[in-house]
Amino acid sequence: MIYDCTTQGEIQQKWSETSYTMQRLRDNPVCTDQEYKNILDNDNSGLTYALPFPPLMSLSPLPPSYKPSVQRSPTASPVSPVG
Repeated sequence: MIYDCTTQGEIQQKWSETSYTMQRLRDNPVCTDQEYKNILDNDNSGLTYALPFPPLMSLSPLPPSYKPSVQRSPTASPVSPVG
């Protein structure tokens, strides 16, 4: 199927169309319509965050002294054929 879309927002709206239709039936239609129209707003960066403090360290790569607080084996057990 070929769509006549010229912007990234139009392409994203086409991609989201099925989810939008289901969400409109499930949730508040007014809010759903606002979210769907908001896809075309290139000035809206979506959800963002700002740390109110400087991070103490980078977690990539983890320092050699890092030890996970919980160390346990996986709970899955091997399955063997019965017969």
